[in-house]
Amino acid sequence: MKSFQRCALLVRTLSVFVFFIPVTISVPFILLHGIRDQCSNGGTISFTQLLSNLSSSPGSCLEIGNGEQDSVSMPLTQQASIACEKVKQMKELSQGYNIVAQSCLIQKWCLSL
Repeated sequence: MKSFQRCALLVRTLSVFVFFIPVTISVPFILLHGIRDQCSNGGTISFTQLLSNLSSSPGSCLEIGNGEQDSVSMPLTQQASIACEKVKQMKELSQGYNIVAQSCLIQKWCLSL
């Protein structure tokens, strides 16, 4: 009985100790730019870098087609399919990732802060 109590006390003590150890997990992200934009635009590059700096996570803009023109003319289902295929090919995203969807209004607001 005493060995069980010692074991239970040890487990509780370790649980409390582990709970207070800070853990940092850096999850990469992809940025999907808005309509009439492209990854090579200065604002999109700056916004991706800002998000990467704030989150301490690696990030990249995912270009679909030729950017600005295809963001308007290509059907969204086709854009989504291309995005999925590109993500599957990116080894750095194989353990999980976040998606950031951007609109020009959000970008202008964030960059003006």
